[in-house]
Amino acid sequence: MAISTLLTKIEINPKQILLWDAIGALITVIMLLGVLAPLEPYFGMPSNALYFLSAIGLCMFLYSIICYRIINKQWPRFLKIAIVANALYIVMSIGLVIIYAHKLIAVPHP
Repeated sequence: MAISTLLTKIEINPKQILLWDAIGALITVIMLLGVLAPLEPYFGMPSNALYFLSAIGLCMFLYSIICYRIINKQWPRFLKIAIVANALYIVMSIGLVIIYAHKLIAVPHP
């Protein structure tokens, strides 16, 4: 799907941003649980930190998908909450990287 087509769909139905946010949160959870957690020895990020981020990501997925499906008229207010939650998630992720920087393993370049 071309970006212009996606933007056109969002212009027609801006509430779809909540759907895309839910999809992004779900992909995050899948990547954290399915890729990073099993490969902890190779990356160094403790699994408890990854499970913590996954749990928050799952909550964000549920919030966004519920808002997308149920909320009709006041969706901008709920979108603002999702935006703040995403910003806090970024801050927490960066914080965990800083806290566990001494354990993280750099992937060698080929």
